[in-house]
Amino acid sequence: ETLTDQEFVKVPFNPDELRLRGEYCIRHGKEKKCKDLLNNLKYTYASCAKNKSITTSPKPEHIDCHSFQSHLCKAFPKFPPCIKKTSN
Repeated sequence: ETLTDQEFVKVPFNPDELRLRGEYCIRHGKEKKCKDLLNNLKYTYASCAKNKSITTSPKPEHIDCHSFQSHLCKAFPKFPPCIKKTSN
């Protein structure tokens, strides 16, 4: 089953979805939807980094930033914030 481009570029919070899209975009990185997805991931990653102090959010789509970031880095090992993160 294929996603529409609109669905594809939405940030998935399911680790398997994230990994599947990561693998797809590693092979098809030139596609616009992969660039858009990457921008959305950067935005989500950055807002996670900014909101470290906030543990609860009124938004229903609030995510566990820590697990999102680690899943993201597994799915997109070349993602710039993941490269910068020192592995401990």
